[in-house]
Amino acid sequence: MSNLIKMKEATKLLKASAPTVRKYARLGHYKEYRFGEKLVFYDKEEILNFILNRCRTAEES
Repeated sequence: MSNLIKMKEATKLLKASAPTVRKYARLGHYKEYRFGEKLVFYDKEEILNFILNRCRTAEES
């Protein structure tokens, strides 16, 4: 779990807004880690895998 990143970094990696990052997590593309009410983290490796899979899918289409 040392790969946890904050929302701000996740938005930069995905080039997406905070609501979009949360939506992808809700849809099960990667996991959201909550600590209390306001602290939200994402696993950087899971997000990078999601980006790679999304790119592969786009290339195959």
